[in-house]
Amino acid sequence: ALASSLARPSGLQQLSLGANTLTARGAAAAASLATGLKRLDLELNELGDEGCKLVSQKVLLRVSCTLQHLDLSMNSIGPDGAMSLASAIRANSALTRLNLGYNRIGSSGAEALAQALMTNTTLKVLRLEDNGVGDLGATALVSGAA
Repeated sequence: ALASSLARPSGLQQLSLGANTLTARGAAAAASLATGLKRLDLELNELGDEGCKLVSQKVLLRVSCTLQHLDLSMNSIGPDGAMSLASAIRANSALTRLNLGYNRIGSSGAEALAQALMTNTTLKVLRLEDNGVGDLGATALVSGAA
């Protein structure tokens, strides 16, 4: 019901659906109504890698993407989800802030994001606290951001 009522153009610029036990299915619904949004907060849900992939594909890779701030913190996102995000970030020119804090992307996810940072010039803030990034991931991120 929420998705169908918000699917119509409304001028809505920010949507916060944090702490609502959303799964990948909920992520798909949120992604379907992200047209025109500047900020989407999905923190503290249960999106996992699958939900992260859906948001990456249906929001960040949309040709007319206007999203500037995306919060996916505390969603049990692992390396696979981070790799999907990295692919989307390479092609996205709208996103300026991405919060992935308190997930489990590990060093391989951090390395994928670092590669994306080498080509993306619009992302200004990337939050990765408590992700098990380790020395390899941190080194890659520093190199990618340089």
